[in-house]
Amino acid sequence: MKKYAAVTVSGVVLLAASVCLAGDWPNFRGPNWDGKSRETGLLASWPEQGPPLAWKVEGLGKGFSSVAIVGGKIFTMGDRTVGEGDNEQYLQFVICLDKGTRKELWAARVGEA
Repeated sequence: MKKYAAVTVSGVVLLAASVCLAGDWPNFRGPNWDGKSRETGLLASWPEQGPPLAWKVEGLGKGFSSVAIVGGKIFTMGDRTVGEGDNEQYLQFVICLDKGTRKELWAARVGEA
């Protein structure tokens, strides 16, 4: 199962990188892997209290991944609790959200935590 999980994750990353659009953040540290955004009009310095929170999503599980944003979709990973009582366990999922609505489109199990 772990072999297939790695193939699934690799496929998502390669697909995300191949359809990069303006403003996309298709992989860790951005389109050029350098942590630099090509966005313009950004502040030269931040307010003392920091920038306002633009949005957040709950229910993705215990996170351990950055996000990739490609073609109107947000991709990330998280550990989720599955089952109850003695059958409860944490499982790893790749999760896809709609960028506009922040609603989950799909989640695929990729391994055990």
